[in-house]
Amino acid sequence: MKVPKQVSLKKASVIILSMLLGFSFVLYVLAQTPTATYYIGPGMYPGGPAYTMWREGSNYFAKDENGYLEFSGTNASDIIIDCMDQLSGTGTEGGVIYFGINQAASGAIFVFTHGFTVPTKVSLIGQGYGRAPRLSFEQSDSSDCITVLGSAGGAYTRIENLRITGIAGTTGSGLVVTTGVHTVTLKDVQSDNHGTHGFLFNGSYNIKAYGIGASNNGVDGIYLINATSTVGELYFWGTHSKDNTQDGFEIGSANCSNIVFVGGTFETNGRYGGFARGAPINLYGVKFEANTDEGLMWTADGVISGCYFQGAPTNDYGLYFSTGGNTAVLGSRFASNWKDVNIDSASHNIFFAGALNLDDIDIHASSENVTFASVNPYGAFAYWNGTHIEELTLP
Repeated sequence: MKVPKQVSLKKASVIILSMLLGFSFVLYVLAQTPTATYYIGPGMYPGGPAYTMWREGSNYFAKDENGYLEFSGTNASDIIIDCMDQLSGTGTEGGVIYFGINQAASGAIFVFTHGFTVPTKVSLIGQGYGRAPRLSFEQSDSSDCITVLGSAGGAYTRIENLRITGIAGTTGSGLVVTTGVHTVTLKDVQSDNHGTHGFLFNGSYNIKAYGIGASNNGVDGIYLINATSTVGELYFWGTHSKDNTQDGFEIGSANCSNIVFVGGTFETNGRYGGFARGAPINLYGVKFEANTDEGLMWTADGVISGCYFQGAPTNDYGLYFSTGGNTAVLGSRFASNWKDVNIDSASHNIFFAGALNLDDIDIHASSENVTFASVNPYGAFAYWNGTHIEELTLP
C-alpha cells in the first residue's frame, strides 16, 4: 500500500473538523446522561435490584435491573410510586428498590412531598452502612410517611439501612406496618422527628427488627397495638429509642402477645422508657436510663431478665408494676433511682431472683404472691403499704 507523501490542506481540515464534531457529540451525550450511571454499581447488570434510585442536584433518577434509565424528574415521590406501580401489577413478583448514594452531600437525601404505601413483596434498601440514605418527608399534612401493607398470604418485605425523617408537628408516623399477617424484616432503620410515632405496628405480624432506632418523635418511638404473632414471635434486637415526647416504646393494648426485646437502650424519653401491656412480653438485657418518669411501666405478664434500670427521678421508680403479674425478674440491676421497684395493689405472682443493688421497694397492700430470692447481699428495704417493715436478707 502506498502512503502519499503529503496530504492536502483541504483534506486535512475536513478530517480534523470531522473529529472535533464527533468528539463534541460524545461530550453532549455524556452531559445529558446522569453521571451516577457510571459509579452506582447495583442495578447495572441483570440480577441487580429491580430499581436503583439516586439523586443529582434537584433531579432524581431510577434505572431498572438492566441499567436502563426508566424514570427521572424533580419529584422523588412521583418516581418511587412509578417504580412501585411496575412491581405491584398483576403477575409481578415484587422486587427491591435500592437507594444509591451520589458522591455529593445532597446525593444521600431524598426529599418526598407526600407519603407512600409499599405494596406486598416490595422491599426498600439503602446503599452502604454507616452513611445510610435519608428519606426526608416534607409534606404539609399529618399523613404517615411510609406504610407497609400486610397480606394474608404472608408476603415478605425488607426495609434496610435507611433514615426516615419528618417534620415535627406535621407528619404522622414514620414507618407504619399494618393489616394482616405479614413477614417484615427491618434492619438498621432510623425514624426521627415525626409528629406521632417513629414506628407504628398495627395488626398481626411476623416481624424481625435489628438495630432500629427512633428519636425526637411527637408521641412514642415505637408503638404496637393489636400486635400478636400467629406465625412467629415479634423480635426486636438492639433497639435504641430516646428523646421522644412520650415513651421509648409502648405496647398499647392488652391483646398484644409474643413480643420480645433483646438488648437495646431506652433513654431520656418524656414519660417512660417502656410501657408494656399484654402477655407474654419478654425483655432480655434491655437498658432503661434517665427517663422523665418510670424506667419501665409494667402491666403485662412475662420475663424481665438481665435488664438495667437507672436514673428514675424523684417520686419515680426504675420498675413499676401496675396490675402486672405472672412475671419473673431475673438477674437485673438497679442504680441511682429514687426508688427501685413499686408493686401496686393489683399486681400478683411476681418473682425476683439474682437482682443486684435492689434497694427501696414499695409493696402495696393488695398485691399477692411477691417472692424474693438471692437478692443482693446487702439487703433491700421493703415497704408494705407505705410502712417500712424489714430489710430483706434472703439467701
